[in-house]
Amino acid sequence: MVLNSVLGEGMSSRLFLNVRERLGLAYSVYSYMAGHKDTGQLVIYAGLDPDRFDLALTAILTELDRLRQERVPDDELARGKERQKVALMFQLERSENLSAYYGVQETVLGQVMTPQERLERIEAVTADDVLRVAQDLFRTERLRLSLVGLNRPAEELEPKLEL
Repeated sequence: MVLNSVLGEGMSSRLFLNVRERLGLAYSVYSYMAGHKDTGQLVIYAGLDPDRFDLALTAILTELDRLRQERVPDDELARGKERQKVALMFQLERSENLSAYYGVQETVLGQVMTPQERLERIEAVTADDVLRVAQDLFRTERLRLSLVGLNRPAEELEPKLEL
């Protein structure tokens, strides 16, 4: 969750700052996580001009590679952790969200963690933890690409999807 926050949640995330703001390659770019009982995914979405696809893909892959090569600086890590803690607290303000929080933990994770325990676990995340998870997740053999509105053959795209 903290890695995802650093990568693509909010206007201070790496994807937003570098792909959208600095390079101007996407009008919308972010990442999110989807977890299930036996698997999960970290998804990156980019809305962009099809003519800029190759440049945007390269920029996005560069950000993934940076996360697996370099430790996240302390200030960036702190922002990512704070964003996760605030999101959790806002999520739990409504009773239906609180029941969903506990329900997902029981059914998907098989264990129940109190909100306070979750906050403590978020706070305990280190830059080395983020680096380790990035190295595990961001490997060429784990990358997948789905395009909407851009008709390019898989043989052309597959070589571009590598770290």
